[in-house]
Amino acid sequence: MKHLFYFSILLLINLSCSYKNINVEAPSINEIKINEKFKINLPENHTDGYTWQQTNLQLNCLNSKGEVWHGNEKGIDFNYNALQVGVDTLFFVKRKYDDTLMTKKFIIKVNAN
Repeated sequence: MKHLFYFSILLLINLSCSYKNINVEAPSINEIKINEKFKINLPENHTDGYTWQQTNLQLNCLNSKGEVWHGNEKGIDFNYNALQVGVDTLFFVKRKYDDTLMTKKFIIKVNAN
């Protein structure tokens, strides 16, 4: 019984610290709540020299929490949290020097709790 209690506590801590995964591209809208943390994972293999970059740095409702690269197989996570109600669109470009290979766009709508 004691082990079940500790396991439950660890599970709750893990769930509260985890980031919601956003993967639906525009024109679809991704809805989140104020203060919710989320991430966008994009495939990134450094052997080809192309990397993902966020091109719009001015956001109204969201706060960037930085990026984390997880290796060639798992790609890169762009982490955010929602600050206020509204809509932001995140633009990403996959490029190598001046050569653009691909672009992606995600619309994030922040709702009140």
